[in-house]
Amino acid sequence: MSHVLTRAEILELKRLAVISVEGKRLASIRGAAIYCGVDPRTIRRRVADGTITGYTVGKKLLRVDLNEVDSKLLQRIPTAG
Repeated sequence: MSHVLTRAEILELKRLAVISVEGKRLASIRGAAIYCGVDPRTIRRRVADGTITGYTVGKKLLRVDLNEVDSKLLQRIPTAG
């Protein structure tokens, strides 16, 4: 399942430096929010409640794995059929 990104969102994600480490696609809170089309507070709440894992870089930077965001936040809506 994939969110279709606009050209502006793709450029913004590139600017926010989504990095890949050991199979993880780490993005900033803002980058993950743009990726999902939600407010950054939503991503912060999901990190706080343990739905998704937050990774610290240094003392202040917080990153989330977009693979985990895909699997835990973006849910398929069941349809009749």
